[in-house]
Amino acid sequence: MSASKWGGFLPRIEFDAIGHGIPPASLPSIEPVQLLALEAARRALDDAGYGGSGKAFDRSRTAVIFGAEAGGDQASATLLGTLLRSAYGEIPEELADQLPALTEDSFPGMLAHVISGRIANRLDLGGANYTVDAACASSLAAVDVACKELTSGTSDLVLCQGCCKVP
Repeated sequence: MSASKWGGFLPRIEFDAIGHGIPPASLPSIEPVQLLALEAARRALDDAGYGGSGKAFDRSRTAVIFGAEAGGDQASATLLGTLLRSAYGEIPEELADQLPALTEDSFPGMLAHVISGRIANRLDLGGANYTVDAACASSLAAVDVACKELTSGTSDLVLCQGCCKVP
């Protein structure tokens, strides 16, 4: 945990799970950064004029590069639940409602490298997609890789995002 006198906070952002093809029952098992990144990517395409019936573009040559550190709240909470089950056979009752249930969505929901794939899949983008992990420099590394995708001609368009969550 980090203590600080200041912080930057996002306002509540509405997420249309059904509109993104994600069953609402899956949401508790998905790391919030995955959902935020997906919504931000959709909005970026819209803002650039490519959303809905906007400008045509070659989706097969549109890459998604994301910079993120491994792990997050969902991963930590799932790990804690797993360790408690292993040590005690079950999660103590006073913690059971606070920890995520293990479902088929748990593993992909907490992996950082799934972020770019989820964006590419849900937005029907067929170019390269991967997550770059360079600790606190992950966002910068993602921008570097995105520029190389464009300058090498491998991609015509790149959605590049990053997230560094400090606990």
